[in-house]
Amino acid sequence: MLLALVISSCQTVDLASLPPAGERDPDRSSLRVAQGAVRAASRESDPGKAAGLALLAAEIAWDLDWRRDGSVLSHECGRAERVYNDALIQLMEIVADEGVFALPAGGVVEGPRDSYRLRLGENTHRALALYPGYRPSSEVRVGSGFDRRITREGMGLPLVAFDRDGFLQSLLVKPDTFRRAEGYSMPLTALLTFESPVGGEPRNATLSVVDPRQVEELIVEGRSVPLAADFTAPLATSFPRFGATRSALRAAFRPAGWLSRTDLYALEHPDDERIPLVLVHGLFSTPDMWKNLINELNAEPGIGGRYQFYSFTYPTSLPPSFSGTLLRDSLDELREVHGFSDGYVLLGHSMGGILIRTKATNSGRHIWDYFLGDNADKAWESVPEDDIFRRSVVFEADPAVRRLVFVAVPHRGSPVATRAPVRFLTRLIRFPVELTGYVASSPLVAFGVMDERRLPSSADGLSPSSHFLQGLAPLPTEAPAHSIIGNRGLPGPLEESSDGIVPYWSSHLPFAVSELVVPSDHSATEHPATLEEIKRLLLQDAEGGQ
Repeated sequence: MLLALVISSCQTVDLASLPPAGERDPDRSSLRVAQGAVRAASRESDPGKAAGLALLAAEIAWDLDWRRDGSVLSHECGRAERVYNDALIQLMEIVADEGVFALPAGGVVEGPRDSYRLRLGENTHRALALYPGYRPSSEVRVGSGFDRRITREGMGLPLVAFDRDGFLQSLLVKPDTFRRAEGYSMPLTALLTFESPVGGEPRNATLSVVDPRQVEELIVEGRSVPLAADFTAPLATSFPRFGATRSALRAAFRPAGWLSRTDLYALEHPDDERIPLVLVHGLFSTPDMWKNLINELNAEPGIGGRYQFYSFTYPTSLPPSFSGTLLRDSLDELREVHGFSDGYVLLGHSMGGILIRTKATNSGRHIWDYFLGDNADKAWESVPEDDIFRRSVVFEADPAVRRLVFVAVPHRGSPVATRAPVRFLTRLIRFPVELTGYVASSPLVAFGVMDERRLPSSADGLSPSSHFLQGLAPLPTEAPAHSIIGNRGLPGPLEESSDGIVPYWSSHLPFAVSELVVPSDHSATEHPATLEEIKRLLLQDAEGGQ
């Protein structure tokens, strides 16, 4: 047992003279002891002794700050909350190094002055197993990609909990295909609470890690205390900070190398109890575009704890009809693996909105007939059901789709897609061998649907003359649809307005449950009014409203 702690270069405190818990006065000398205990814990190589020192420091700070009248003792060594958080950092480092199962579940930890019966809080074992790595969020640099860092002051130590190495990968029945290269991470807040001491007995202490999106405040000694949180730091570790523009261009002009990365990706371990919110970006974009939207939604009460975010990554130069098939296949796999009996919500920007629409629409043969005209019946008999083209224009609505949110979506195409510079850029695309080989051998060439000398691209699929869009446009969605449309805030008739890329007449859906026009250009996802509308729709959806 350590008999003394070095508080500073010129001061030593004898632990033997420290009164036991319950008999200490809330003075500065005991807080200096706590500060010294934290420093000693950081140097202690024995995890049991280090845990005892950390518990002593946290106990002193707890008694001074949380079990008294709520006042905070401040002096040259720092505040009680700082000591409490520093002690928690030491305890969580022991957990990260030694593993959760090294902690005594209901056992006793011997401290330098008192002993503690340390327990783990509800669901803490599961959270520590899913996310075996931790960093205090204060150590995470958010960077310039986020508009703001969203935090909440209060009790506890905000953490970035992460699983970089796929800790549970070997335990999964099926490969975790929804995992990004950056791994999973989520916000957690560590808490160490103490019960009133009972003379001669080890003091009961509970170590908990809590999702601050699920719990906003605590009742401590009869008073309500906010739970501290950092919602942005985990996202900063999930999204790459650089290369988003380069990745978008590579995905567009070199789609062959991007097909292997096409899939849904989660930021956290998939949670069957939360509603998936699937975000699909548009042309010349990547999931990086969603980081600020996710940052805001994740911190919103009633949304962050109720929804789980998925982003769909795909090569954006391919025709939207083909990319829609890739999305539907990925969503089918997601439901097969995780169930999600409560369904899911789809949100798409620009061309991404066309993709999500195909998951909630019964096409029948309407688009097929539109493409093939008089040859529709003959082609239907000669083309197999698993043909790429047939699957891309014939699809059924998934009843699990709860609702769709369209942001600046060219449902009837965009005149920009027909302009000469865009046509020139499509010539630079190196199409996948799978697609070139399919077109060369497809029986649809004989029916005039495909030209083996020129492969279709996203520019063709986004043209107002696109057969796919013209066939899809009049078909209603089976799930409630909501439109958010930009008009740049310019005066004039709404019907003649545009966001600079997509005209209003193309974004407008007559069957939409709601429509909001915002004074924004095509990047409407960044407008504050768009954010508030998405919040409104998600809160309404979580409550079961239409």
